[in-house]
Amino acid sequence: MKKYILPTVAILGLLFISSCAPEAGTEKEYGFWYGLLHGFILPFAIIGKIFKMDIGIYALTNTGTFYWIGYFFGFAIISGGGRRGMKRRRKKDC
Repeated sequence: MKKYILPTVAILGLLFISSCAPEAGTEKEYGFWYGLLHGFILPFAIIGKIFKMDIGIYALTNTGTFYWIGYFFGFAIISGGGRRGMKRRRKKDC
């Protein structure tokens, strides 16, 4: 019973998060904060797209530059933000 709890919670969480993905054909304009949210849920929306769900990857009616800045920051946060690339390795003395 316990071994089914984690996969069930993961699937429900994935469905819950991907339900926040932008819809196609809405009249609402999305700004910076929605761009941040949409960038954050991008990996989950792509998984939904793979399974042929009607999920938008980005909002078609956005405010422009600020939406895309938020989108980039959201995706950067979820993907690690380049933290691994910024680590410096020390050379070991022989």
